[in-house]
Amino acid sequence: MTEEMTNQESQTPNQATEQSAPSFSIPEDYADRGWAEKIKSSDDLFKAYDNAQSMIGKRPAGIPSKDASDDEWNQFYKAMGRPDEPKYDFTEPEGLPEGFDTTPFREQAAEILHKAGLTPKQANAVYNEYLKLEMNSAGQSQEATEAQQAELDKQYEELTKEHFGDDAQKYEGLLKEDFEKHVPQSLKETFAKLTDMPDVLTALMAYTKGKQGEIDRVKKEYGQEGGITTGNQANGQSIDDTRRELASLRSSKEARDFTSPKYNETQERIKQLAESVDRYYKS
Repeated sequence: MTEEMTNQESQTPNQATEQSAPSFSIPEDYADRGWAEKIKSSDDLFKAYDNAQSMIGKRPAGIPSKDASDDEWNQFYKAMGRPDEPKYDFTEPEGLPEGFDTTPFREQAAEILHKAGLTPKQANAVYNEYLKLEMNSAGQSQEATEAQQAELDKQYEELTKEHFGDDAQKYEGLLKEDFEKHVPQSLKETFAKLTDMPDVLTALMAYTKGKQGEIDRVKKEYGQEGGITTGNQANGQSIDDTRRELASLRSSKEARDFTSPKYNETQERIKQLAESVDRYYKS
């Protein structure tokens, strides 16, 4: 007992402290991490943790603040790899329609992406994705247009079959001739819009049919011998001959084709004959 007490009393203060201090070691799960190499004690661990906490929320060095000037941002973009001019070597995505000109897209995209500070690689990625979206949107729009046109064609076919039977093509052709002949060039685009209104187009064809029927009736009535009382003179010839000539000219190709060299001459003759007939029946 005396010997043990003597041994304890003979220990130095440093020896006692070393024996009582807790040991420190990095857990195996973190031992191979780079940051753990510098951690040799609990003191090092707390310092590293404190330093990490102080860095949280700080803006990385070199990135301009939100109120930085344009010059600062331009310097930053340049350092990140943005070209000096809005010129990028874009690649085209697969699936572009043959002959599709991307020049307008490329020029606009270059301006926008350069302003946003993108590097060539970033700009090319954005450009490709944008074109893919545009092509997809265009495809959907084309499908919708085709479906709508198919429905309009169906309505038109049903209406014309109901009102004209097998003669639908005939009156459609006559209607087109009338538009070409009588509608000013500045208004002819209106005719194209009629294809989107099957009911209006059919109504105009019905009008053309009625007008053509009147022309046919006049030709038949005035073209018959003895159909009109003769004997009086109109425009240097009998009223019968005058009406025959008028009916013939009104239905002639020269009167319907405004591109014909004789169109104006024919129209003038028709006017003269019509005035003669009118004067005859008023007298």
